[in-house]
Amino acid sequence: MEAMKIKGKTKHGIVHVDGSATSPNGVDYTREQMRDFVKEYSGVNRIHKPLFILFYTAVMNGKPWTS
Repeated sequence: MEAMKIKGKTKHGIVHVDGSATSPNGVDYTREQMRDFVKEYSGVNRIHKPLFILFYTAVMNGKPWTS
């Protein structure tokens, strides 16, 4: 597999420039899968969302992430 460029990386996961992501336990998700996860959690209060989804959304929106 070719090396992917990283847009953001913390203990909560890795977000790649192409929109795909790698979860903290090492599972790779495509951009489409991540889009579906974000849609699934839309309307849910932030306190109940997984940090992986919050991190992904922040990075993709160009917002800073502090943990």
